[in-house]
This record gives sequence, C-alpha cells and structure tokens, in this order.
Amino acid sequence: MRGSLNNVLARFIKVLDIYEQEFFIRITGDCPLVMPEMLDSMIEVFEKSDLDYLSNALEPSFPDGLNIDKVKTSALRKLNTMKLSATEKEHVTLGIYSRPNLFSIQNYSNGTDLSEERWTVDYTQDLEFVRRIVRFEKKQFRYLTLSEVVNFLRNNPEPGNTLAGNLRNEALKDWKPQHE
Repeated sequence: MRGSLNNVLARFIKVLDIYEQEFFIRITGDCPLVMPEMLDSMIEVFEKSDLDYLSNALEPSFPDGLNIDKVKTSALRKLNTMKLSATEKEHVTLGIYSRPNLFSIQNYSNGTDLSEERWTVDYTQDLEFVRRIVRFEKKQFRYLTLSEVVNFLRNNPEPGNTLAGNLRNEALKDWKPQHE
C-alpha cells in the first residue's frame, strides 16, 4: 500500500479498510528470518487470550530481527482516533504498547535470552549475516526453527554479525510518550 512514509499507521488503516480482518500480524521488511514456528505459537497464545496486542519485542528475548506483532484490528482503529505524535504515526504499534492502561498487551518471551543477537537487515554487515543463514536454510530444503539456527551459529561462529547488540530500536531511543 503506497502512502506517506511518515504516517505508516494511515497506510495500515487503508489496508484494513480493504481487507477487514479481526486481527493482523505485523512483520517488517527488515526481518526476513521470521520463522513459521514462532508465528504459529504466537497465534495460539493470542487466540487463547483476550489481547489487543501481542509482541515478542516488548521485553526482548529473541534476536533483533525476529520481531512479530499480532494486533486486533479494533485496537488499531481505536488508536487511529487518538491524538498521536509523528513518531507514533510512523511506528505503527508504538501507540498501542505505550498505552497499557487503554490496551491489553502482552509480551511473548523466549526461554533463552537471545536479545543481544542481531538478525535484522539495516546495514551491509546485517545483510551478509542473513545471507549466510539463508544459504544454510536452502541446504536443508525447509524452513529452519530458531533452535536450528542457534545451533548452526554455535557450531559455525564465524563470521558473526559485528553489529550485534548495538542498535536495537535505535530510532526510538530518545522517544518519550506525550500522553497519559
């Protein structure tokens, strides 16, 4: 959906106006290694709960780059009626998870803290690292699980991503909520 680069929320609303759904899953383009097993597990948790928002990045325990949000459409529509900052319009779900008094939110955690790992693609070093994982995955002829990638990296540590642990949510580091 084309639209404003600075108001990504408006683009989401346009899509939801066309394809009305009870909920949607948000995966960003810079997170190419999101794994089907994680999606399935998060869908199961969401369906068993009465949540507006479920994310595996509120309290990071997964590698940066495996970020998944599951959102009730009604929650995003409610958010869209509020006075929002430019940052909240650009970062679609920020307005929901920064208002836990208005929305029911929950973090989805990994049993092992891998939050210092960087599996996203923002820089050339990131791309080289992700290509290495994709080449390994292609040799397996199927989608990999998180534990399989972790084991591969443990057994084949070089080259690692030299940016790991340094840049998670860099664009939001100085953001402060302007609402109550």
